[in-house]
Amino acid sequence: MTALAKVRDLVRLGAARAVGRALPFSVTFILTHRCNFRCEYCEIPERAADEMSDAEFCAAIDELRAAGMARASFSGGEALLRRDAPRIVGHAKRAGCFTSMNTNGWRTGNVLRDMSGILDMVVLSLDGPEPVHDLVRRRPGSYARVIAAIEQARGLGMSVATITVVGPWNVARIEEIAELAGSLGVWAYFQPAHEECFDAEAGLHPALTPAVLAEVADRLERLRARGLPLGASPGFCAG
Repeated sequence: MTALAKVRDLVRLGAARAVGRALPFSVTFILTHRCNFRCEYCEIPERAADEMSDAEFCAAIDELRAAGMARASFSGGEALLRRDAPRIVGHAKRAGCFTSMNTNGWRTGNVLRDMSGILDMVVLSLDGPEPVHDLVRRRPGSYARVIAAIEQARGLGMSVATITVVGPWNVARIEEIAELAGSLGVWAYFQPAHEECFDAEAGLHPALTPAVLAEVADRLERLRARGLPLGASPGFCAG
């Protein structure tokens, strides 16, 4: 996305907000519910079903771009299980979008090199230090692949962030995760685990009581005060 295109999109967003009009500024495309992991807190792979074709995704990108989409994010399941993921992301980039992808890092390998120039940002799932991450992911070696993917993406000039789903398995390790992100030079995002991925009304994981969430927010603010690269806003942490 060129600087002029960024300015144009921001002006368009500002104008829409000024008049109270909805604008699809940032859109996440779920390329697949399939996944090569069976993580402790996620039942998304169990809902795998029919998927849109690459042509259908590209058509949707064109429509949403015309309606004001400036950021196109791609996720799953594991988005890289689709061999056509680079084509779909490339289409969004050529349409003028800032592009990002969430991945567990297991299948990045040569794919990141192939996506250099079309993928602006990589967001890698990180559940904690190696023993915690590999246990939650139920796949030995998965932590090492995440670290390798972070280093590779940074070497290719991509922006990089980690995303951590907070639950009883890692709530005590938040400081270690943030410090690791700082040492690697990437942003760290945290989000609470939900009881049901497809049902927001089911609420958060029962271990995340209001008292626990308040404590987590305080800890995140202290980490921010230390200058560690937390991606979420102070308002999000406090909320």
